[in-house]
Amino acid sequence: DEITDVYNYLLSKEADLESYASELKKLQALTELLHGHKDRTNQKNILSLASKGFKTIFLTLFNKYLEKMSPKIDLTSHLLDKGNLKKIYVFGPRNAGKTTFVKNLEVIQFLQYKNNEMKRDLASKIYDFIIDNIEVLTYECIDKDTDDERTRLYEDCIDNAQGFILIYDASNKDSMKETIEMFQLVLNRCQDKGDSMPIMIIGNKFHDKEELSPDLILENFDLNELAECGLLVQPYSINVLSEDEKIIEAIRWLLMRII
Repeated sequence: DEITDVYNYLLSKEADLESYASELKKLQALTELLHGHKDRTNQKNILSLASKGFKTIFLTLFNKYLEKMSPKIDLTSHLLDKGNLKKIYVFGPRNAGKTTFVKNLEVIQFLQYKNNEMKRDLASKIYDFIIDNIEVLTYECIDKDTDDERTRLYEDCIDNAQGFILIYDASNKDSMKETIEMFQLVLNRCQDKGDSMPIMIIGNKFHDKEELSPDLILENFDLNELAECGLLVQPYSINVLSEDEKIIEAIRWLLMRII
């Protein structure tokens, strides 16, 4: 998301920021300016109180590092319309843990950089891109004007998918039943289009409750039919709130099937 993007960008400019701070420390007039006007708490532009000479030095230094740290965008390059960008869609029954899964992914991503000082190599950038393009299907992708109470996916949302993460409550039989129906929607569309696509089925384990394995979902489908369609299916049993290592393992499987 946007906060993660800003954090990662500033992290990549760490050397420039440290250099900028070092040069600012050398400006004795800056220290005098800041400490000499502590009582002016409502002063919005403290720089206006500085001498003309200091303003010139400070703004020259500021503009130097602003130029170095500003993102360079090639205006001649083609900018991809956001609507044309493929997504990995998370869907499933209500209260299955879809939003929790996505939010925990973002937390894991943030902590990996903060705590482990992970280097910004190509693999980590690809990982970031995958996570940033995982979305929970919104109301725009759901048709509520069906004959029954169950919702179905719009075809254009399936067309815009690079993969699916199907999450259900592993302790709820009704949740599993609804998941089977949703899986059939993807299978039907896949058969029409003939595209190969990875789909991850996650049974969200809740503490102290009986678990219904994702394998029970696959038992309702012909595996040969899935193979012919090009669906690459992988089931997981994960507590999406706490089992971070299993979540990373699942995302790694999805990543390898996409690239």
